[in-house]
Amino acid sequence: MESFDELVVQYQPMIHKIIQSLHIYRNEDEFYQTGLIGLWKLHRLSMNEKAAFRITLTPL
Repeated sequence: MESFDELVVQYQPMIHKIIQSLHIYRNEDEFYQTGLIGLWKLHRLSMNEKAAFRITLTPL
């Protein structure tokens, strides 16, 4: 199981790409934080269910 910090490094470009694709230019940091919270929730869920995280989310 990957640590959350490793997942942040891996999925950070995807979060930024989604923000850009939605044409979000104001409060970009807040939307980035929301993306990290979603990633954290999926990480916790995968730890609780002992599921493979890579099946849940794949990078762009």
